[in-house]
Amino acid sequence: MTSPEGQFSKRLRRSEEFRQLTREHPEMIPLFKTLEAEIIKNILEGKAGAGFSVEQGNMQAILINQSGETDKNSGPPGAYFKVLFEDQEFFVKRIPGYYENQGSLGAHEFDSAQHAQEMLDGIENVEVVDFQMGYHDEEKTYFVSKWVDGISLESYEVELETIMTNEAGGESAITAEAELLELTQRFRNIRSRLIHDFTDVSPHNALYNPPSKKITIFDIHPRKSLSIDSN
Repeated sequence: MTSPEGQFSKRLRRSEEFRQLTREHPEMIPLFKTLEAEIIKNILEGKAGAGFSVEQGNMQAILINQSGETDKNSGPPGAYFKVLFEDQEFFVKRIPGYYENQGSLGAHEFDSAQHAQEMLDGIENVEVVDFQMGYHDEEKTYFVSKWVDGISLESYEVELETIMTNEAGGESAITAEAELLELTQRFRNIRSRLIHDFTDVSPHNALYNPPSKKITIFDIHPRKSLSIDSN
């Protein structure tokens, strides 16, 4: 598959940390491609679902789920992976036919994450997911970030609303209502910083860690394309 009239070309963006990691471990990317191919093969054969895992050498790849963008694009299915390599954990998202969904360009999202983090400077206990690599060519796009433990902020808010309903009038409901109000106000502040430059700024695209109260933003896309050089 090729892009319309050759409009799009290969782009690669990496953090210095990830660049150094791949220099020290040149086997890392080829090893992932091998494991990825095995998982995709099993998806196509109907044998792989969430939690399906393959391992080789010092790498393990675990299928989280298939990418929702698959339905919008063509080619082999997209997928979300948790990848364990050495003592590090990564989130990897693979989307096929990237140019049919121009808001999801790998290298663009890498730069978006950096820009968004700058815009959120000064807001306590919030971060943008730590992107390590963004890549796209004419047939696919990849996002790689460090793995973050947490629950979807949207799901956590639903949990609080359920407590408020089921325990109405009780101490648990009062505590849940106060926490929900605090989270709503916090996210409103975050959204006000980002909404003019980015799309998809919503609790659905945020993780929340209740013990630390940290909010991690992910999967945001620029409202207009960014100028990117290969790196």
